Amino acid sequence: LMVSMAESAAISIQDSGCGIPQDLSGKLFEPFFTTKQTGTGLGLVSCKSIVEEHGGHIGITSTFGKGTTIKLCLPKESEFASIQLDSKEKTLESDEFCKPARI
Repeated sequence: LMVSMAESAAISIQDSGCGIPQDLSGKLFEPFFTTKQTGTGLGLVSCKSIVEEHGGHIGITSTFGKGTTIKLCLPKESEFASIQLDSKEKTLESDEFCKPARI
């Protein structure tokens, strides 16, 4: 999926950590793959799924010993933007919904 920058927003997150070994980089988005003792291996899989459901994409580049960059691209306008809301949903978007609760 290629989207022009006029139609999408990109976010890049880069670190200068130890990077990801090349033999593991192909497994990053596999369900239940983790390098942590207490990890579930579902974090990146969930992120990828959510991003793709919104018409975007996520990618990871890494150089072992130098760091990792995660790039996230999302369309500026979603297919959901044109969905008609019923009156109950519109109420949730109103200013009333955002006011502090009175106790």
